[in-house]
Amino acid sequence: MSLGRVLLVDDDEDIRATLGAVLQAEGFEVVEARNGLHALQQLMRNPLPLAILLDMTMPVMTGFEFLEIQKEDPRIRAIPVIAVTVHAKVADLPGVARVVRKPFDLEQLLAVLREVLAR
Repeated sequence: MSLGRVLLVDDDEDIRATLGAVLQAEGFEVVEARNGLHALQQLMRNPLPLAILLDMTMPVMTGFEFLEIQKEDPRIRAIPVIAVTVHAKVADLPGVARVVRKPFDLEQLLAVLREVLAR
């Protein structure tokens, strides 16, 4: 039984593969996207996820640009976002449920995801 769908957005294929495998092993259904634009496309053609794990620094469309579009779209604005970033100064972002720093501990990220989903 699936714990629910999660949209994993990261331009690093290795991170998507590793984190995707861990999330699936934990019982989540994972939909992947390689940048913010691809994430929007995935949101339009798939059932909506329970949460979005969003890298903030990506080509084509950054996580910051994705958040601007998300907050304007009533269909997707309520989906909680966990921002994943290397930026040390990004502690609190409007529209973001939690911020996790890269490199991250997988157990920490899973705990944050569970906490966000429990809200």
